[in-house]
Amino acid sequence: MTSIRDLPPDEQLQLFIGQIGDSALAITDSEGIVTHWSPSAQRLTGWTAAEMIGASLARLFTDEDRRGDALDAAMASAQRDGNASGNRWYLRKDGSRFLAEGKLAALRTADGRLVGFAQTLREATEALRSRESEAMFRAMVNATPHMVWSALPNGANDYMNERMLAFTGASLEYLLGHSWSDYVHPDDQAAALKAWMASLQTGEPYSAEFRFRNADGDYRWVLSRGEAVRDDSGAIVRWMGTTTDIHEQKTTQARLTESEELFRSLVTATSHVIWRTSPDGAMRPDQSSWSAFTGQTEAQCRGDGWLDALHPDDRDRTMAVWMRATRDGTLYETQYRVRHASGEYRWLVARGVPIRDAQGAVREWMGVNIDITEKKRIEQALQEARLRLEATLSASDVATWAWDLPGNRIYADQNMAALFGLPDAGVDGRPIDDYLAMVHADDREMLQLRIDRAIASREPFQSLYRVCLPEGSCRFIHARGKVEYGADGTALWLPGIAIDVTALKMAEEELRQREQRYRALFNAIEEGFCIIELLFDDAGHAVDHRYLEANAAMNRITGGQDMTGRHASEVLPDYDPSWRARYFEVLRTGEPAHVVLHMPQWRKWLDVSITRIGEEANNQVGVLVRDITRRKRNEAALQRREERYRALFNSIDEGFYIIELLYDEAGDPVNYRFLEANPATERINGLRDVLGKTLRDFVPSPQLDWIRSYDQVSRTGEPARFTDYSPALGRWFDVSATRIGEASTRQVAILFNDITERKRNEEELRRLAADLTQANRRQNEFLAMLAHELRNPLAPIRTGLDLIQAGLDVSPAVAKVHDVMDRQVDHLVHLVNELLDLARINSGKIELKKARHALADIVRAAIEISMPLITAKKHEFITAFPEEPIWINADENRLGQIISNLLTNAAKYTREGGRITLSLAREDDEAVISVADNGIGIAPDDLPHLFGMFSQLARGQEQGQGGLGIGLHLVKRLTEKHGGSILAESAGVDQGSSFTLRLPIEQRDTDVAAADALQTVRQAASKSLRILVADDNRDAAELLKELLEISGHSVRVVHDGRQALEAMRRETPDLALLDIGMPSMNGHEVAEAVRSDPAMTGVILAAITGWGMKEDRVRSMEAGFDHHLSKPVEFNELIELIARINQTAGRQP
Repeated sequence: MTSIRDLPPDEQLQLFIGQIGDSALAITDSEGIVTHWSPSAQRLTGWTAAEMIGASLARLFTDEDRRGDALDAAMASAQRDGNASGNRWYLRKDGSRFLAEGKLAALRTADGRLVGFAQTLREATEALRSRESEAMFRAMVNATPHMVWSALPNGANDYMNERMLAFTGASLEYLLGHSWSDYVHPDDQAAALKAWMASLQTGEPYSAEFRFRNADGDYRWVLSRGEAVRDDSGAIVRWMGTTTDIHEQKTTQARLTESEELFRSLVTATSHVIWRTSPDGAMRPDQSSWSAFTGQTEAQCRGDGWLDALHPDDRDRTMAVWMRATRDGTLYETQYRVRHASGEYRWLVARGVPIRDAQGAVREWMGVNIDITEKKRIEQALQEARLRLEATLSASDVATWAWDLPGNRIYADQNMAALFGLPDAGVDGRPIDDYLAMVHADDREMLQLRIDRAIASREPFQSLYRVCLPEGSCRFIHARGKVEYGADGTALWLPGIAIDVTALKMAEEELRQREQRYRALFNAIEEGFCIIELLFDDAGHAVDHRYLEANAAMNRITGGQDMTGRHASEVLPDYDPSWRARYFEVLRTGEPAHVVLHMPQWRKWLDVSITRIGEEANNQVGVLVRDITRRKRNEAALQRREERYRALFNSIDEGFYIIELLYDEAGDPVNYRFLEANPATERINGLRDVLGKTLRDFVPSPQLDWIRSYDQVSRTGEPARFTDYSPALGRWFDVSATRIGEASTRQVAILFNDITERKRNEEELRRLAADLTQANRRQNEFLAMLAHELRNPLAPIRTGLDLIQAGLDVSPAVAKVHDVMDRQVDHLVHLVNELLDLARINSGKIELKKARHALADIVRAAIEISMPLITAKKHEFITAFPEEPIWINADENRLGQIISNLLTNAAKYTREGGRITLSLAREDDEAVISVADNGIGIAPDDLPHLFGMFSQLARGQEQGQGGLGIGLHLVKRLTEKHGGSILAESAGVDQGSSFTLRLPIEQRDTDVAAADALQTVRQAASKSLRILVADDNRDAAELLKELLEISGHSVRVVHDGRQALEAMRRETPDLALLDIGMPSMNGHEVAEAVRSDPAMTGVILAAITGWGMKEDRVRSMEAGFDHHLSKPVEFNELIELIARINQTAGRQP
């Protein structure tokens, strides 16, 4: 391609003249580089020929045209079409824009070769502006959203635009013939006219707000404004104005006023500094929180006056940040020091955001300043500590280096080579690339950028990066330096130091991990934990405290409320002031405190540990709270058991001791040491002061078979009982042995009794027992036969009575006889039933159907049976029941029979109109039922025989009530079968009597008895089952899975109904525990699907649900469930269910 520079000068000139005219002219080569620049071009653009020749013509184009490659596009168009023309905005040298009609023509030689371009520019800015102004004015009048009007100098309207006509609904002729004030609201007319007349008289601009009637007859707020149009002499020739509908604005303004009042309330209430500014950043009036904090008056802080309260060193920086934010409309955030009203400078963090209108324009700025002085003090302390650390490192083996920037070589000491793992030789003058090659690949780019920035900005160089050593490890290096420049500004040297901060980075990582562990522990521990800040009054007295942090367990212990950020006086209305004293003492002394206390309002025992956090000035205390309610209850129960154990230990007639087995080198048991022994031990075996001594200390050649039996108990955990003769003592002993703890303890508890005398009497007892058994058998057979024979005549007698009762014509005499016979038959039936019960008990054929019952329900049922007799004898009947239910394991029919018998006896043996009292209470682990009356009483001689068979008391003739005398005997026998006892008491004849029934309460605590019972059930359920647990509560499902797996079962967990059904189809379980309220398919739907599938016929289904009403259980059974368990499910109850499943299926442990 030929350039225009290659043409002869005359040909160049000819080309130039061919394109010149009265326009600005520029000629470029084929690449758009200017080669000629006309004087007219200089006048139009301001660029001289010297400045433009050699430069690209694109310099005249705007930024947006340059980004769009407009010049290249124009040159391409000119090459293709010969020229490219059009109007475009161009740039002058001073940066101003001008509109020009441009034409770019392609310059070619005679043979068609392109040698350059000719650009002509004719300015069109003023013409365009004139045309645009006229068009805009017409468009404004015809299309403006405002109502436009004009008036003569005397105020008479002579023009109104179409929008005014549309608003009022009137014609132009009508409006021009009437006063505009006719449309103004009567309440606003006077003020509007007054403002208009004042403007007419003074010529000042007119502005007024008033309500203006529209075409619908409604009044809307408008803003009317007018300006006087004057001639060259200054005389008013016309008024021009607009009327704008501002009704929505006025309504919004009312709401805004309300919002402003709320905002001022917020400003007053908060401890932070709230502020507002205009869009340009000038402080608005009424900055009460700023004034309160700084002490500045409203006038002082207005506009930029707030800067006067800033520390002089912070003003310029803060203003620059503020101006940049207001200019760009971006988030404003910075920190600076402010002179407090007290005169002290305090650090504030300032944050502000632009509030925009519907069009996106900034309407105002709102922000908040937060006092961070304390935080800054802490940061300053950390900074000082960091500087001390750096000083310490500088005094040690710190690497120093100097980088020759022009020569690109490093001159360093031996430490530098060691840090980078380079050989010591040739340290001085080593190329920089040798060092960079050792930098971790991920850090090189960042390091290079920081070096380049330090050189360009003249700021200190600082960087943290990793160095990869030859053996494969990495080292963290902290490098710092300052670039040195020559007189001409050339960067010459970059000297600095390099410190190995690997240990510091590892410490920081450890600190981060510790924080993570702290947070994990903070959220996971069962103990409540909180950090509190003590609050003081002006006198320095602790008056309250604020919870800075509180974990979920703390919130749960204190009643489920979120404590973080709240005051104790708010969270705990009944707050004990003594706690403040405890906290203050720990804060003052730094000595931890520990206290255990009872909180009645929460019904909890709490174990509280208090420790100071940081220095005393922090006013912070950490509080760890453990809910020890269960432990306290267990301790109390353990104390009671320990007391009972000690009482039993010291009072029993049997010998009792605990031994530790001793073994020889071969591991065979050969001896044992006495660890504990009760007083009866010495009396029975004659051994004294045995504690700490061994058996061989007393019996050099003991019976090894006894020791081996104890070893068997220790190893297997299986209790043993045996009867054996001791030649050394010449006596027979009955021995029971049980392991204590795990096998590793090698401890065995031994209970023994001297049965020598018993052995002598056993033969005689066996003979007597045989005789008694034969007699008892015959007695039982007689009682059964007697009851049977008595029942035979009772049937026709009862039928006869029923026939008499059904007779249509029964005389009073017959009716009376009927009543007498009816009562006697009932009495006889009662006697027969008692005989049968007695026979069953004596023969061992009676079986109690025990279950868990609320004792009060059984007592109330018994009262209903006895009430007819109590009412008939007009007795006063008083009952007393506890608020809390008492649960027992009993046969409800037999227990009701016992209580009914006692009430019936009280009613029978109390004279008419007497008083009977029944009370129910709990004493320790026993339920106590007392039935007392003020009846005929019991003679002291009769009390020992009261519960004997066929016992008849020497009652007065008038009190004879009949009977066989076996009722109370039955009461005693049935009570004993329930594991209870009964006591009769009376002060004597006519002193009334009381019967006290004691029954064991069903234990739900984890005491020894409950554990033994649970162990028995677990043994019955120890056969492993395949169990499916389906519950959308993942935590509950996983915990239940763990418990069942601990018990030896194979457990699978799913979390919705559809998964449960799919799991059972893949592998049929023995037992499925299904939650009712599950997603995808509820428990009922799953049960129905299982029961409809023949392949899953043998699956046992148990519903586990929070719905436990009768109808809920019926619904579960209808759906196909075999069992219904209410949440929370007692684990023992679940173990019992598994035991029943094993027994039903024939599985035995």
